[in-house]
Amino acid sequence: MKSKKSIIVTLLVIVIIAGLVIAGFFVHRIMQEQKLVEEVNAINSLDLLTAEVDMTIKTTGDYAVVEQTMKDYMKSAQETMKNLNNIYLDETVVNSLSPDNLKNDGPAFENTKAAVTNAREKAATYAEEVNKYLDDEYIKSLIQDKGLSDYYIDLYNKLMFEDQDTMQDMENTQKELVDANGKYVNMLDKIEQVITLLSENPNAWNVTDDGQVEFYSQTVLDQYNAYVTEIKSVE
Repeated sequence: MKSKKSIIVTLLVIVIIAGLVIAGFFVHRIMQEQKLVEEVNAINSLDLLTAEVDMTIKTTGDYAVVEQTMKDYMKSAQETMKNLNNIYLDETVVNSLSPDNLKNDGPAFENTKAAVTNAREKAATYAEEVNKYLDDEYIKSLIQDKGLSDYYIDLYNKLMFEDQDTMQDMENTQKELVDANGKYVNMLDKIEQVITLLSENPNAWNVTDDGQVEFYSQTVLDQYNAYVTEIKSVE
């Protein structure tokens, strides 16, 4: 039969081992959460319209699922914002009223009309998607089907919603893009007005060999200048 002393020693060893296991568990949890915070901070430092989200997963286990979900969200949101921003740089639209385009695509302007229609549809689609990425219910839904316990779901929501820098940057960029989108759509309207004016009056204008747009109708010229002035005020 074991002595009382040996039993006490055994119990102490068990208690110490259990304590180490528990301590290790909490140390692991703290380290994993710290890594998640570091990744959030790294994302916060990015320019959403130029930089790339680092998709390397730095955590493990269910923490990695939280990290992956957050980064997938940020990357998708960033790509949508970039797509919307890139529409504004479409040279086909930007140069639609250049003398070269007026000469080469007029007077029917089929390519220009198609480009403007395409740009308008893309702008509407991406603008809607940008708004979706700031919807709280959408953000929360992304973690719901991952098979995680409430602890990890709460951790995800805490990092996504309590970190004001992350969401504030998203909101600021979204507001800038929405404002730019409104101006861009307005500009598309004005471009369409110019193209319609020129296509309906094909004999009232011409592009000379030296790239000058000349008009043979004062009425058409006055309307053309009015539209161009409005376009410049939008830009």
